[in-house]
Amino acid sequence: MEKIFTIDYTGVDANIAQIQVMASIIKDMVNNKFSIESKDLLYNIPLPSMYKTWESLYEFCQKHSNNIIFIIKSEILGSSKYKCDKYDYNLPDSIIYLRLFALQNQFDKLNNIDFADMKESEVIELTDSLINTYMFLSNDIGNYFLNVFCDSQAFDSQSKFKPCYINLSWIRDLWGFGRFIIYELKETDRKKFETIFQVRMQEIACQCRFLSFWACLLQIISCTSLPKKVLDSFRCFAFCLLKNVDSAFIHYIIVEQSPLNNNNNVLNRGSNDNTTRIKVYFTYEDGEPLMARFDLPHKGVPYLHINIEDANGKTPSINHCKLSISQFKENILKPLEESLMTFNYSGINFSHSTPDVDHSILHKVKLERALFGICPIIWSTIIFTQIYNEDNKGIYNWDETHQKDVSKQAYNYINECRNVLKHEIELYGISEPLNDFDVFDLMYNEIYYDKRI
Repeated sequence: MEKIFTIDYTGVDANIAQIQVMASIIKDMVNNKFSIESKDLLYNIPLPSMYKTWESLYEFCQKHSNNIIFIIKSEILGSSKYKCDKYDYNLPDSIIYLRLFALQNQFDKLNNIDFADMKESEVIELTDSLINTYMFLSNDIGNYFLNVFCDSQAFDSQSKFKPCYINLSWIRDLWGFGRFIIYELKETDRKKFETIFQVRMQEIACQCRFLSFWACLLQIISCTSLPKKVLDSFRCFAFCLLKNVDSAFIHYIIVEQSPLNNNNNVLNRGSNDNTTRIKVYFTYEDGEPLMARFDLPHKGVPYLHINIEDANGKTPSINHCKLSISQFKENILKPLEESLMTFNYSGINFSHSTPDVDHSILHKVKLERALFGICPIIWSTIIFTQIYNEDNKGIYNWDETHQKDVSKQAYNYINECRNVLKHEIELYGISEPLNDFDVFDLMYNEIYYDKRI
């Protein structure tokens, strides 16, 4: 007879995402893989009502180290059964979620840093922590899929398992930015460096959102208590995303708050019935803004699917990605919506967006992408020009002297980013000539102090 123990999660205000995190924690507690020192990261995961502290839950789980199965009872999922076996990879390790929480904390501290009072060692420590956590989180998600594929008959050694290819050149710049700002004595230049630093932080936030989105997906595809058609649909999407999307920058996510109209038959539902439940606005490192719409079955497309299009309505090769084979009236995207509410990593709004709003957001994303692209060259121009002048070597402009030494592809991309920003400023009616940093600074304030999105 199987050895089973039960955790009563009834009466607790927890969604599917939080229940799945709790399951991962319990499994790792049973197998002595959970460090109780990590409890402070679990501030948005409610404890079962019969346990007052994480220590008491840990002690309970340790007493069941020989058990094979545990059950979590909740109103939303009923009695969900999980395996205690540490070599069962259907349930992600809790370290994925702990690192996700840690990444958010490290980002918040670095994003709100006060350079006037910050020591160099603190900047270096925070930056290193952010880099390491980001790398490990991407690796942990990749390991989950590697183990899942290894356990299946469909394993292909040529498949891609990690959502991100790590390119740390852009993230390591933070270390240099922070250190130089601390030592910079001129208030005017310090302000410039702080602006560049904040833009770099927003670029990092976009990649962190991509990993956060993946963590949300893992919670859903590992929840075996969901109906099979829901589980199959989300797994289909996860494998499609893993195969076709690399290292995306997620700028914004909108989760539809208007209720789905279930009165109409699936085959008669249209856009006014709020069948689009989630919109993801993203870019690649040097690409145009794209919008992915998660659509429930509707007239003409009677299955769960994703529409992908750019600002001009053009679609890439993976548009209309089919995620289910069956028709259903209910909102099966609800678990993902709830998961995004738990792990929202800023940049996520819960509202209703019209096509005009979509167009406005995609335009804003294009400007933000241009800021990211020109950011390194702005930094280099300021820092090297200043160093050269401080050495009493006369007037020097790194921008003009060295930019054409950059590879042709990179130089063309930088010019494209510069032109996007300058064209936008011309639309504001500003006619006087502005240098690159003035353009950069003006667009930074326009984008990040506009709270309409």
